[in-house]
Amino acid sequence: MQNSWNGIYTLTTYAKLLYYQGNFPTAARILTSCIGITDKVYESDTLTKGYLLQNLAAVHASMRNAKVALMYYAQAESILHKFLDEEHPDLLTCKEQRRNLIEMDGQKVDLLEEKNA
Repeated sequence: MQNSWNGIYTLTTYAKLLYYQGNFPTAARILTSCIGITDKVYESDTLTKGYLLQNLAAVHASMRNAKVALMYYAQAESILHKFLDEEHPDLLTCKEQRRNLIEMDGQKVDLLEEKNA
């Protein structure tokens, strides 16, 4: 079941519930597992993976783990850009979330440097 779209949907819904309850580490583990499933069963760069990475970035941002969150936002943005138009609301939201995190954290991070680390 977990390898089907319904299984991934169920897992991400549960991760969202945990996120809203403040159980960030467990939500992060579930989202990471979902990303692994998409890599194993489907193509590595799918729209689903882009959204999962964006959600995982938000979880890490909530855990005050800005460096990791920025890395995941960069990966999400790269994948979403392959599937969505430049002005698509979901892509714009991902970019805005990344910018807000940079401003909130008070640091400018070279995303290419993060990607290669």
